[in-house]
Amino acid sequence: MQFGENEFHIVHGESAGGMVRTVFDVSSSRLICDRDMLSCGPLAALGDPEEWDRPRLTYWATATLEKPEGPTLWQQLTASREKLANADAINLWLGPALNESLLAGFVLEAFDLLELDIRRLRLIDLEPVFEALGGLHPIDGFHGDLLKLAGPWQPMDKPTEACYRQIWRAATSHTPELLIAFCRPDMPWPAPLKEGMRTWLTWYPGMKSGLGFWDEMLLNNSSSNPVTVAQTIAGCLRLSSGLVEAPGDSWLFHRLRRLADPEQAWPLLEMIGDGETFRRTLTRLTDAGIDVLNGDDNAIVLNGIEDHIGGVKLGLGADQLWFHDGETLTPRRSIA
Repeated sequence: MQFGENEFHIVHGESAGGMVRTVFDVSSSRLICDRDMLSCGPLAALGDPEEWDRPRLTYWATATLEKPEGPTLWQQLTASREKLANADAINLWLGPALNESLLAGFVLEAFDLLELDIRRLRLIDLEPVFEALGGLHPIDGFHGDLLKLAGPWQPMDKPTEACYRQIWRAATSHTPELLIAFCRPDMPWPAPLKEGMRTWLTWYPGMKSGLGFWDEMLLNNSSSNPVTVAQTIAGCLRLSSGLVEAPGDSWLFHRLRRLADPEQAWPLLEMIGDGETFRRTLTRLTDAGIDVLNGDDNAIVLNGIEDHIGGVKLGLGADQLWFHDGETLTPRRSIA
């Protein structure tokens, strides 16, 4: 593929942006990188850029213990509005991973608010790259030369646009019914995109343990003897290497800190060390953590729940809680 000088590129992640820039000789002034992982933390329908960014930036400052670097996606799109309006084309690099689907939905809603022509959008399919790797991986998980397998670009046709708009509506809804419906086998959406969204269902707590997929994975990779955070997270990422979506190591560290929070009635982990660095922080299972893993207790019964998955706020004060039953989500008013 070759690109003109007056074409823009929108990609998920700094690493992916660097590969697009290097492999296709794209100017950094024509590159927009989404540095966010939209699957993590609270998510809302788009509105005023400053107001929309504020809870996202606050979330990541808390989760990663550092101030996010660089302009947000909303800031970049807003600042580039006139250039995007006059661009010959705007290339959106997408694979089937959840964060890339959310990126596409975000861009469509942003284009509406900025009054940009969606017909300028072109999709560059990364699935051939994933197929060459024998599985599904994040865009920044392969050698840059493989990026040449991507494409060719396709226009944003109406069925594709409708799919990504539905993904964004499901992601930002205050209840998970739209997400559940999107993932149903009888729905007409492309199977790879449904699979990406289906991974989000597993982030909801399981009925027996009260833990979502990643929290349970972190406990399973912990021990009653102290192990470093680096070992625990490496074990999680190794076991999840074939998944369509895996969050970053900083986010997993954040989840470990939550599991070990001493303010909880029954922390599931004990954290030893500085609590900030991977190799100087150790964790070990508490008795409560062992009981939850063995199925003898439930994390929500022990400690309650306060979390966000997209637009859904999980808390004991809600009318009902949603649990992953192995296939879909089931509402319950009580876990007693």
